[in-house]
Amino acid sequence: MKLIKCVLIFVVFYLVVQATQETNNRPIIGVLSQETYIINSYFPNETYDSFIAASYVKYLESAGARVLPIWIGQDEDYYRRVVQYTNGLLFPGGGTYFNETGGYGEAATKLYQVALEYNDKGVYYPVWGTCLGLQVLMYAALKGVKDIRVNCELVNVATPVNINDNSTGRIFLQAPSDLLDVLERENVTYNLHRYCITRDGLNQNNLQDSWKILATNQDVNGLEFVSVIEHQNYPFYVICRSSVSSGEKSI
Repeated sequence: MKLIKCVLIFVVFYLVVQATQETNNRPIIGVLSQETYIINSYFPNETYDSFIAASYVKYLESAGARVLPIWIGQDEDYYRRVVQYTNGLLFPGGGTYFNETGGYGEAATKLYQVALEYNDKGVYYPVWGTCLGLQVLMYAALKGVKDIRVNCELVNVATPVNINDNSTGRIFLQAPSDLLDVLERENVTYNLHRYCITRDGLNQNNLQDSWKILATNQDVNGLEFVSVIEHQNYPFYVICRSSVSSGEKSI
């Protein structure tokens, strides 16, 4: 009888452990920090090296996630450990350069490569980029050797979204039709952009086959730019809208 109890306890324990491993209701999401250019004027007497807007942390926590801050200026081993101990990444919006040693662009490129490796090994590891995060993901996809952003002008403007294809895109696949209708017809998406990614930029750099454009917009001068895009083969999703505030003046 004692043996049966022990076996039952072991089986229950095993099932609980398995269920815990299969379902994680509190995923840990790494959020990449960035240089402080856009906030220095708010803290003239401080010497901060990097920051993460609290709004991104609250945004993730409101969905049940836990957040791990990711520092810039670290070596590859550090970023590998970050991916090892997290369940996904978020590259936030803001305003910075990509070509600085030890900066946002370099860190994003290292993290992107590790995320690719994990997914290639069968580990589901999603990456989300917002605004500047969209731009840096294209930079990382080119292995950090080319910034394909172009100048654009759409600052403090709310617009609809021109959805190109919601039949095969994963982002919009399960979205209710009434929500998609609102996105396409009403001024509900906030824009704060001075740099954009264009369809031509993707085509000229051979990214069009690996990334699928789901939605576009136009700036005040009629320039079409990418506003929603996802990777064809990996769980990498990026939007150009400012879904949460990072205090940036323009991106």
